[in-house]
Amino acid sequence: MKETKKYKEAYIFILPALIYLAVVVGYPICYNIVLSFKDVDVKNFAKGTSTFVGLKNYMELFGDDTFCLILKNTIVYTLACLAFQFTIGFALAMFFAKRFRFAAPIRGVMLIPWMMPMAVTAMLGKNIFSNTGLINDLLLKIGIISKVQLINVNR
Repeated sequence: MKETKKYKEAYIFILPALIYLAVVVGYPICYNIVLSFKDVDVKNFAKGTSTFVGLKNYMELFGDDTFCLILKNTIVYTLACLAFQFTIGFALAMFFAKRFRFAAPIRGVMLIPWMMPMAVTAMLGKNIFSNTGLINDLLLKIGIISKVQLINVNR
């Protein structure tokens, strides 16, 4: 009984994110798929008078030599980048799995680019939401909060 209740609670917590993703990501993707089967240009898109053409757009697209070349180049480039990144990552992982004198400091230095964006975001958040930050300053100027309320919140 408790397990099913936990699952229900979990689904309730996930539901807003799923709705957001469905609206912000899912709807535009589905709408673009529908548009890909229509003859759409600037004039009939604005009026909503586009006509259904089926697979004609796809046949025209894959019949174009330039598109086929670009698609082939994109696939080759993506696979080459993945192979290159995997090879370098795997080699570094194997290298740092070994114990040697400067392994820990070098690992730390290599984590700096990964940690820097999080640290900058945290500092920005601190500066924006602090007592003298941008948000509270704006709320004070608009008159939504007073200095007394701001001081009482910090006690």
